[in-house]
Amino acid sequence: MKIQNVNLHSDILKKYLSGNMKDFISYENDLDGYTNKIRSRKDFSLKKRELLSKVLLKQNKSLKNNNIQVENIKKLKFSNTFTITTGHQLCLFTGPIFFIIKILQAIKICKDLENKFSDYNFVPIFWMATEDHDFEEIKCFNTSKKEFSIEKNSNNKCVGSLDTLGFEKIYHEISEHFDGKPFKNELLELYKNSYLKFKNIADATRHLVHEIFKDYGLVVLDPSEKELKNEFKDILRKEISGSVVHEKVTETIKQIDKKIDKSFRKVNPRKINLFYVDRENVRSRIKLKPNHIEIDKKKFSENELLNLVESAPENFSPNVLIRPIYQEFILPNLSYVGGPSEIAYWIQLKSTFDFLDVPFPILSLRNSMIFLSTRDIKQLEKLNIQVDDFFKNETYAETKFIKENNNTNSKIDIKYYLDFVDQIRKSVQKIDENLVSFLNSIEKKQIKELDSLEKKIIKSQKKIYQSDIKKISTIRNKIFFNGKLMERKINFSEYYSYQGKSFIDKLYKSIAQYNSDIILVEI
Repeated sequence: MKIQNVNLHSDILKKYLSGNMKDFISYENDLDGYTNKIRSRKDFSLKKRELLSKVLLKQNKSLKNNNIQVENIKKLKFSNTFTITTGHQLCLFTGPIFFIIKILQAIKICKDLENKFSDYNFVPIFWMATEDHDFEEIKCFNTSKKEFSIEKNSNNKCVGSLDTLGFEKIYHEISEHFDGKPFKNELLELYKNSYLKFKNIADATRHLVHEIFKDYGLVVLDPSEKELKNEFKDILRKEISGSVVHEKVTETIKQIDKKIDKSFRKVNPRKINLFYVDRENVRSRIKLKPNHIEIDKKKFSENELLNLVESAPENFSPNVLIRPIYQEFILPNLSYVGGPSEIAYWIQLKSTFDFLDVPFPILSLRNSMIFLSTRDIKQLEKLNIQVDDFFKNETYAETKFIKENNNTNSKIDIKYYLDFVDQIRKSVQKIDENLVSFLNSIEKKQIKELDSLEKKIIKSQKKIYQSDIKKISTIRNKIFFNGKLMERKINFSEYYSYQGKSFIDKLYKSIAQYNSDIILVEI
């Protein structure tokens, strides 16, 4: 199912998928696009490659069964190796299942490119948002029947630095909730060896993601590293002294408003799009005031802040608009796999990348997935309901079923009525032309009444087919949660508990790496 054919996302995203945003991207997400992107990315410096490889080896050396990762990291030293990147917040136990989908899509793009371009190497990268400070957004995960949540006073600290004290509570809840499931112990091992073994959320998440994807060669990157930030100092200085992102993104927003879509949901830039991370790992916004720069109510001159960039670049943390620039600056990257909201803010950034002379990546909208059992799918076939029927409106599937199966026709023949009124209209016109408008008014009211009557008939018929309607409603609730796809709520453990590692492999096989489709996965 094509994502642009359903009413799930913004108009701007649909226009992007339809090819109407060419001025705001670099290359298309197809093989021709990758051919051109590889050619343009060959000039990524060997010095940066050496540094990147060194940092990644240091960060990943403690991981077990990391031979594929080490090999991939060493390949990054060479000019024929490129990355495909995705990233996310450090959600508890990976959070919603689209976390898993994004990573698998990056991996599958790499695998396909290796088959198509045998002279090159492609390494999938997971970018950990270790410096994000919104703990509320990452503190829980859900199954269909339970929310697992950690309470912690984060005090605006970078979530990666937060300790894992108290996380054993979730271990016991997992054990109880998945009792009797065939892969309960594997889930417990995943959780225990991550959150109960490592002292902070960054290390726990690195281990967890590695354990799930180690056989696929995924490399996990923590971008908070001082040596990487040091390479980025020049752009940090430009942002502080010149408000580069604010100027360029504001221009782009005006262009999108004028040419494409005024209702576009924007990420509005600030005068300085950076945070400052102090010794306690508290992340505070850097605010430009009329006569000074302010960080957590402390005043700095521009020169004082620029001196801090020089002496401690690791303390400067990009916000949502500079993070993509930092990513593409330090990685020999070809494309970024992101969700709908991510792609929307990336679209705002092309002119900023151009101004800073940083290559803009191919944007790959991640697949969306629907998870239904074999029994659910057979049930839909029996009821003659297609999955896309659930996307038309909230009652379309039930109404369709009733109309197709009811022996008594619930559809009121409006055409018959209109033909009848048309005959009356002709007669009235011959008598008095002024009465036609009165007749039209009557006609309009009666059509409304007939429509209301039809809805009441369908409502009555739903009672007759109550059992089948309930089946349709139950399946809908496996697809949607509060109007959004269930992939945005349910954690991978819901399905992993039944199928284990084979569930991850099944998702990988289902991925359409160059398409932004909604994919039905039979579980």
